[in-house]
Amino acid sequence: MKKRYAIALAISLLGPSVYAADAGPSQVETMKESIVKLLSTITLEFRGTENLKFCRAFLKNFQKQTQIKHIEPLIQTDNYQDPRLEVYKRKCPKLALNKRVTFKPGDFEGIKTLPEEERDQYGDVYYGTKNFKLYRLGGNDKKPSERDYVFYYEKWVSKQDWDAAAGNADVLREATTYGVGQFTVVDFETCTTGSVVPVDQFRGFDKRPAYSGVIQYDGRYYVFDLRPAGTSLVLWEYQNDKSGYGFGSGCGFYQTRPEKPKSE
Repeated sequence: MKKRYAIALAISLLGPSVYAADAGPSQVETMKESIVKLLSTITLEFRGTENLKFCRAFLKNFQKQTQIKHIEPLIQTDNYQDPRLEVYKRKCPKLALNKRVTFKPGDFEGIKTLPEEERDQYGDVYYGTKNFKLYRLGGNDKKPSERDYVFYYEKWVSKQDWDAAAGNADVLREATTYGVGQFTVVDFETCTTGSVVPVDQFRGFDKRPAYSGVIQYDGRYYVFDLRPAGTSLVLWEYQNDKSGYGFGSGCGFYQTRPEKPKSE
């Protein structure tokens, strides 16, 4: 399967987000039932030429939620200072798991070798404030390592608001929030973050149901993003093997519209 790896830093900023579906045991079953019900009412088609056989087989299983295992996070909290999360943050004290930097198209290539603090001056810096989730994946066909973590967060605020709040939840609630949900690869071995997958990109504009999460299918790990009312379903594959490291392209499915009857 040919991979095209996601760039590590997003270059666009979208509208405000609402919570992605939680992934506790009961929430998972509720989400699965909702997905099956939603996808039974619409038609999705695969658009692409690569991985045709795999993508069509995946869609059939996803529509019925068969052979799909939803991965639950090790930790889920709204508090970035949660003691359970602090255990992992202490592995890399200088690494901000909830930090997001956006650059204008084309700017990143010219500054990517600069030290982080200097590089950040050329972009816009945000910090996630809600619905933190830390996942540990199996590493695809091998034992998990310190590189096989994924971190999720939502509701970003500007660096200025984050610094001013100093972790005070009441202050953060008053701050202007932006953005979508985001899954980020975390390498606790090198204390770096890798490629990212933005999800729920339309939930600030469209209040219809949407779902995202981490799943295991056919022995491998994926992030899925089922956009409002099933307008599209996008799948990204997690890799940590000789093929590469990070999120790679998977499948994209889009809702077909019924043809309008021809006028007499």
